[in-house]
Amino acid sequence: IDPHGRVAFVVGTLQHVTGIVLNVFSFTIVVTKFQHPDPDIVFASSVCIAQRDGVPHLLIRLGNKRCNLIYHPEIKVIWMTPVRTREGEQFVKAHSLDVQLPATISGVYTLAHRLDADSPLGEALKTEAAFRDCDAATRASGIQVVFVGRDGVYHDDLHFVKRYMLERDVVW
Repeated sequence: IDPHGRVAFVVGTLQHVTGIVLNVFSFTIVVTKFQHPDPDIVFASSVCIAQRDGVPHLLIRLGNKRCNLIYHPEIKVIWMTPVRTREGEQFVKAHSLDVQLPATISGVYTLAHRLDADSPLGEALKTEAAFRDCDAATRASGIQVVFVGRDGVYHDDLHFVKRYMLERDVVW
């Protein structure tokens, strides 16, 4: 091959382009392997019982510290209560609490569960006095919030769990 000919020029150009493409792919693979978004989802340190249109609601505030869009958030709020069966078995029973979910979350969002007759927590948390008068198992129970969403920047799933104890973390 003539070092100054057209064939040598094409071969040299293909070598350079192939090298650049392989470097870009290698760098991309290494960066995506080690780059994971921090789930900067924060929850309030306590849950709040407040009136909305005369009906008590359980309110849980969460925030996205990065303020980017989180798509398709799935948030499950579960009331966990200790149970003892007639046979003596002890376990934690999970009751799902209904909350309205947004299509996306960007900054701050408040989860609201209506404490009415359809709510498993309805009677126990209607008032502070009703909570003090309820059984010990209800007072010792907790609420677990499970958050899953799709990060809009990194296109990766975010997972976060927060637990609240009713005796300690409820504010009226």
